[in-house]
Amino acid sequence: MAKQIHFEIFVRRGASPGWSLIDAQENRDGAIETAKAELASGRVTGVKVVKETYDEASGDFAGVTIFEEGTVKAKEAKPVKEGPPTLPCLTPDDLYSAHARHTLARLFADTLARWKMTPTELVHSAAALEKLEATGTLFQHAVQKVALAQAGDTGDGVVPLIRAINDLADRAIQRVYREERTGRVPAPATAADLVAYAVARAPKPDGALPVGMAFAKFLAAASGWDDKLDRTLAVLAELPPEGPAHTMLGRLADAVVSEILGGAAALHQLLGAAADLGSALIAMSDLYLARVPPGGAETSLARLAAMFGADRLLDARTAIGRRVVSELKTHKRLGASVDVEMLHLRAITSRLVMGPPRLVPHDDIVAAVTLRSRHLVQLGPIEEYLKPAATPSDRALRLLALEENIIGAENKRRIWDFLKPILSSAAFETALGDPSASPIARLGRAADLQKRLLKSGLPEAARREGAALIDAVARRALDGNRLSAALRDPARGAGVAQALKAALAGGNVPQGTCGQFVTDLVQKLARAA
Repeated sequence: MAKQIHFEIFVRRGASPGWSLIDAQENRDGAIETAKAELASGRVTGVKVVKETYDEASGDFAGVTIFEEGTVKAKEAKPVKEGPPTLPCLTPDDLYSAHARHTLARLFADTLARWKMTPTELVHSAAALEKLEATGTLFQHAVQKVALAQAGDTGDGVVPLIRAINDLADRAIQRVYREERTGRVPAPATAADLVAYAVARAPKPDGALPVGMAFAKFLAAASGWDDKLDRTLAVLAELPPEGPAHTMLGRLADAVVSEILGGAAALHQLLGAAADLGSALIAMSDLYLARVPPGGAETSLARLAAMFGADRLLDARTAIGRRVVSELKTHKRLGASVDVEMLHLRAITSRLVMGPPRLVPHDDIVAAVTLRSRHLVQLGPIEEYLKPAATPSDRALRLLALEENIIGAENKRRIWDFLKPILSSAAFETALGDPSASPIARLGRAADLQKRLLKSGLPEAARREGAALIDAVARRALDGNRLSAALRDPARGAGVAQALKAALAGGNVPQGTCGQFVTDLVQKLARAA
């Protein structure tokens, strides 16, 4: 499948060592020039441009820095704190929290995708933890990443943090190993077997870990992500109406499903091949709305949609909604053309806003769509979008159509940056004054364009200026002498006069000087009659 390339522009401000993404473009030279301009402005201390290549087959990005300039101001080192380091997790139980599992998903994303495993399964599986420990380097790199991030936030020394995190992780892992060695945790063959075990074990004070381990063993026998989802939903179908087992297995199932839906590899397999990213996001948005996907009611996704419709698995439903929002923020193309992108974006947005705001707030949706709109108003996409337009008027109308499909005040202002040169061009005036078209037809085209512009969401000043430009061009294109001669012509004068009256009555004359000229002319004819 094809690979898509874009160039991301990052800046560094002040003494901060971190980078902030400010723009993404499809043109290499343009991105580098933008970065240089940012550095020259004096507002930033460093810039870099990263070439990002998206492989549709794998769903992965590969980035390489192609340009970097600037200086790093010396930053006063924080004094290293004395005493025990501050850990993000204090006890082994904390490693089972949602925050900890999200961290594990980021740290071991590639490994979990290869193993077809979720973070919840990882922390409950003795076999998987043993396999992870055996990798050595992978596990230690993850510990070092967490330690470095924590040291930056707290001022603790990195080495003490690495020791403390290793100790905490070892205690958690050894606890799983000890429970496994007792031989009391079964490998349930069916969902009913797992629920029966949970009913017996969950009420006990130490029941959470063994129940989670039994759940992980039940899922370990799955042949793929679809089977894993099927097994999880089967457990939910077998749950008792209430009690510790209901609560414990319900939480585990919700966590597992949310992690499946949050992973690119799992979701790709579940949804199947899509024509493009936009089509995939539409399918995901339908699932978020609890709509049964194409393929009938017997699929695992259809059963999952029914769960969402019954207001169950809220974490999983939130995960799929946020996944769509997250994809909208990337620079990946939604479709093969800007026209297709607009259709997809409108379809996705209309679905997301119909979802429960308590799961994915509308402010988050607006922010994502605004960022996606920003990609569409860059020079490259605009040039591509305008290629099918044969005339300046067609180009202007296409830009106004694009404006209807994007949001964000700055993005709409960018549309005006492209539209104004068209309305001010000699080519636009020549096309509007085409002598092969009748004066009434020319007035109608100009009036239609002006009405579209005035109804648009462009800034008010832009609407006023654009309307005035169209009016001025229409007035110059309306040859007053030729029109007067046509009105005096005994053979067609009455018809022309009637057409002008109809144009005025139907709003088919541009507002402004042109409209006033035609109004005066019609009134003069009426008085003469």
